[in-house]
Amino acid sequence: MREKVLVMVLLLVVGMVFLTYDFAASQQEGPKLGALGGISASQIRELLKKAHLHTVTPGTAWEGDIPATKTLTLLARLGFEKPAGGNYALDVSVNGQRISAPLLNKAQNFKYADGRTFPYYNSSGAPGWLVQFSPDFVANDTSAAGTYQVVTNPGQAYLYMWDISSLVGTSPKVRVRVYNNGRGSNTPIIFSLVTMSVAERLKTLSVIVYDEQRRAVAGTSVRVGVPPCSGEGTTDKTGLAVITMPPGCP
Repeated sequence: MREKVLVMVLLLVVGMVFLTYDFAASQQEGPKLGALGGISASQIRELLKKAHLHTVTPGTAWEGDIPATKTLTLLARLGFEKPAGGNYALDVSVNGQRISAPLLNKAQNFKYADGRTFPYYNSSGAPGWLVQFSPDFVANDTSAAGTYQVVTNPGQAYLYMWDISSLVGTSPKVRVRVYNNGRGSNTPIIFSLVTMSVAERLKTLSVIVYDEQRRAVAGTSVRVGVPPCSGEGTTDKTGLAVITMPPGCP
């Protein structure tokens, strides 16, 4: 019978607080093991329970100020009755400068369940980020989407995170513009902005591995996160592995 291993994650540095521009500051549970950027699929669901969703029709934009942050986080989809692929309709600017920097929370390309691979950003024509046609913020992360299930970076199909530190300046607020460039036909973009405080960053994780009899498991390799924001270590005789995360990860 295969031994069941339980993993408990202790955060040595805590202070990541989730805020949204449209609702009061709300502290959420800490980062999950294996969740890049500190936001797991379950945390996304919790955020959406309180988030105010904006709808931007083709050729129009939403603009607003948010507290200054080094990381801009956005949940977005093309509002459609069912999963039906995606298109490069999302154009995001900060303080008047278009965001084209690599995504922090997932690879720069993604793969559907049928094997097709696409880049998330397209700079030709009307530049934009690929957004999934979807009836909600869940379908494309599950098998219910069929061939349109996003199988790379599970749980991140609708989440976009960028380093905007070079665009922030000294102002306590930043101006964000979300534009629907129309590449999604007549489909509106539905989105919610989320900003993460940068007062403290997650630097080190202490991971304790033990079996169901609560006996320490030594010599076990443990990985946290997804490259490039990942770390790994091996448990010692007490079942403890101390993992240092790479610099620059949100």
